[in-house]
Amino acid sequence: MFSNEMGAKILFTVLITSTVLCNGTVLDTKKLKDELFDLAYNGLGVQKMQDHFDSLSFRSLSLSGDDIVSEMELAIRQKVLSTVQALENIREAVEKSFEETEIRFTPCCEIADNLEFNTAFGKSLDTRIGCTRIADNADPNPRFLSNEVIDVMKENSDSFSNLKWQYFGSEEGVFTIYPASLIDDCDNYDHRFRSAHH
Repeated sequence: MFSNEMGAKILFTVLITSTVLCNGTVLDTKKLKDELFDLAYNGLGVQKMQDHFDSLSFRSLSLSGDDIVSEMELAIRQKVLSTVQALENIREAVEKSFEETEIRFTPCCEIADNLEFNTAFGKSLDTRIGCTRIADNADPNPRFLSNEVIDVMKENSDSFSNLKWQYFGSEEGVFTIYPASLIDDCDNYDHRFRSAHH
């Protein structure tokens, strides 16, 4: 890193060469220099920043490309495997759900708007419940999931930190989402017929 004085001199030189005359009057170069130094040291805090960098301790690390690649491979493998496991958990819960008592979850467009903002999702939501979107042309009496499926989705979220939204869309036109979040229009959506730009 070049010195503060050198940086200020470069800035000073650039400004002088580009603004020699101002309204036909020659600039007071000493005054301009003093103002620039004051701006650099006091206004921008250049000296404080330099002092901070000078106070840091540094050490050399020798890195092995093979080790880095192996660590990346392991991290990706674990992420994929955890996602596959989460999907398997949901599949088992859905199959079991269709043999149990169904619960008609709150439609996503009717979720209360007093939700908490979640930084991981970048959206306000309710992690305690799921919600549904039912297609306009859904079957007249579609099957709904049981609460156990939402419980499994909660467990997935607790177990696998890389997971975000979890869904299940049935052939009958019911789309279940966890966690629940407010959606403006529940009707104008059918997960079975998504347009090409999605």
